[in-house]
Amino acid sequence: MEYHPTGAASVTRRHHQGRNVILSEGHFGSLLEAYANHARIWQTDSDGLIDVMMRQGLAALTLHLANRPRDTSVGLTLNLKRPPLNLFLTGEAGERTVTGRAFVDGVRVAESSRLFMQARRPLHEPTQSTIEVEGFDLLEIFEQYYARSEQHPARFFELGEDAYLMVLALPGIDAAWLRALDADGARALLDDTTPLEDRTFRFECGCNPQKMIAALRSLFEGRPEELFQGESQVEASCPRCGRRWWIQAEGF
Repeated sequence: MEYHPTGAASVTRRHHQGRNVILSEGHFGSLLEAYANHARIWQTDSDGLIDVMMRQGLAALTLHLANRPRDTSVGLTLNLKRPPLNLFLTGEAGERTVTGRAFVDGVRVAESSRLFMQARRPLHEPTQSTIEVEGFDLLEIFEQYYARSEQHPARFFELGEDAYLMVLALPGIDAAWLRALDADGARALLDDTTPLEDRTFRFECGCNPQKMIAALRSLFEGRPEELFQGESQVEASCPRCGRRWWIQAEGF
C-alpha cells in the first residue's frame, strides 16, 4: 500500500492517446480518514447515507480540482429534496486543499434536487452553474454536472479500497464508448497511458480564530453587544468545515 501523509491523497494524471482521455487516479484513504475524524469531533452525528455522500463528494471534488488551473477555487452545494439535506464542498487547486460538511437542520428544498457549482480565479469573472440532479450517488451527480456544464464530459468510478478514478474526455472522444464505459474497462485503461503529473491534496479548511473574528466583525460591526449578549465569550461554527471556535469579547 502506498504511503500518504496524514490527511492527504495523491492524484496521478495520465493521458491515454488511443482513447483520447485524461485519467486521474487518487488514493483517498488517509484524506477520508481525516474527514471522518474531523466530523466525529466537530459536527453532529450523521447517518450512513451522509457519510457515503461526503466520501464520494470529497474524492470527486479532488479529482475535479486536479484537472483545473492551479489558481482555481471551487465551492459547490448539493440541495437534496428528499431527505432534506445540504451538502457543501469546497477546495483550492493552488493550496491543494478540500473540505466540506453536511447540513440537516432547517434545510429549505425546492421542487427538485439541485447542484450549485461556483468557480473563481484571480483576474477572471466567477462562473456559476445551477442544474437539477437525480439520485444520491455523488459520482453520478458529478457526471451530470460535466455533461451539462463543462465543455467535455467525464466519468467517475470507485475502484475499491478508497481509490477513485476520473476519465475526462478530450476533443474528438467517442461519446458512445465513454457512456458505456464501466469500472473494469476504466481500470484497464491505466495500463496503457503516459504519465502527466502528480498532485497531493489534503483535507484542510484553513479556518482559525482570526478569520472567524474577521467574519463576525463584518456581521456585527459596531454592535458587539448583539453578538455577546452580556457573555464574556461566544461559540462560533465555521461554515465551511463545522469546527467550533470560542471568541472572547475582550479580544473582539
